[in-house]
Amino acid sequence: LDKAEMRAGFIANKEFRDMLQLMNMDMGDLDELFNALDVDRSGEIDYAEFVEQMHKMKSLDIKTTEFIVKRTVVDVSVRLAKLEDTLRPLLAGDVRVRVGGQERLGE
Repeated sequence: LDKAEMRAGFIANKEFRDMLQLMNMDMGDLDELFNALDVDRSGEIDYAEFVEQMHKMKSLDIKTTEFIVKRTVVDVSVRLAKLEDTLRPLLAGDVRVRVGGQERLGE
């Protein structure tokens, strides 16, 4: 199951949608949910991952929130680190950038 299939399942499968809505999740929460369920970071959730993680989430509401928040914070931290690595040369003035059709050193 990948993210697109999860979204399609939410739309097409009432039982799946109802289950998630019981946990106060809607279509806007699916990306975070997918990232939380994809514990091996493969970009896909296999049946065992899905069942195990959903069981944990369904049975522990407070822990569920904590789990999703923790995973989201980790994901944001990784993305920020990558962005920082990308921007560091620009901020140091080591890269030429094109602004208004003119090339100049990054400032």
